[in-house]
Amino acid sequence: MKKLIFLTSLLMVFTLSGCQEKPFDSDIDGYEYTVSDELVFNFDNGSGSTELFKFLFDEELKMFVNDDKTIYNFKNINDYTVASAQIEKLITMYEDTIKYRTYVLTDVDEVIKLSAGATEDDYNLVDVSHDGEVVSEDAFITTENGVSLIVSYTKFIIDGEDVYVPAYIQLFVDTIHLETSWDYLGSDNEYSDDPMKVITYELIVVPLPAKTGALSSYEELESSGTTIDDFSRAVNTGDNIVGTWLPCSNGEYEGCIFPISTTLEIQAYETTQNDVMVFYEENFGARYNDGNFTFFSNGQAFVLYDIQEVQVRDDNDEIINVVNAKIRLY
Repeated sequence: MKKLIFLTSLLMVFTLSGCQEKPFDSDIDGYEYTVSDELVFNFDNGSGSTELFKFLFDEELKMFVNDDKTIYNFKNINDYTVASAQIEKLITMYEDTIKYRTYVLTDVDEVIKLSAGATEDDYNLVDVSHDGEVVSEDAFITTENGVSLIVSYTKFIIDGEDVYVPAYIQLFVDTIHLETSWDYLGSDNEYSDDPMKVITYELIVVPLPAKTGALSSYEELESSGTTIDDFSRAVNTGDNIVGTWLPCSNGEYEGCIFPISTTLEIQAYETTQNDVMVFYEENFGARYNDGNFTFFSNGQAFVLYDIQEVQVRDDNDEIINVVNAKIRLY
């Protein structure tokens, strides 16, 4: 069975002590130091960028952000009590859609050095004794607008209270491509001597259950023609014409297009078919329309179909339930 790997970051590192000599220098190239009280995810669907997700912390946190502001990386530079409270607030807010991946760490000292709040030249580390085991944990979250989050942290107990030391927070979406126009270029164009057309797409966000891998059929389309950017590609056409064709309307049948959209093939891990359907019913108003299991998000209707529940062995050779399915526009 083909296995779809759900998106994870390469930043899964147990970092309870600073690596760089300067606390506010990033351990990873391409990340900029900032102090902020918010997580923001802006999404460009091809016609403009919108703020699709925003979460406000109660206090500012020190962090490092990548260029497209989709990964918020943390070092041991925040007051650990403040950072812990803010991470707990985030995962508590979305506890109804969270799934976890947890690893017990076996090589951790009984006394851990944590920051009481770094300054420009000093990590200000203090010795903290923890009670019991220390775990590395990833919380997989689906938000109300379909944005997925991975919140990665180290977790342990101090004086009977859970403590969360953040490693990173990653935000991303899975999308369906919907055609919006065909631009016929004729021959001798910027892409080829042969007649070409540029197909332009709108990207539509598809909410997925936490801990789900997705593969878009758009990847197959990219193997033919020339990919221009995230929203358009040029393909050969036998029609040596010039002009723009838009979606048909008001009984039009010529000189216009009937837009085609891609599909998503998904694998939801450690769940059942019933749980997946309940997820869409409770969070995205799913119901049956003309025999199709349909759910709704951001003004769009989607169909979940070809649903199959199977069992596979995970990386630890343990048997888990996996739900295979496909998603298309309604």
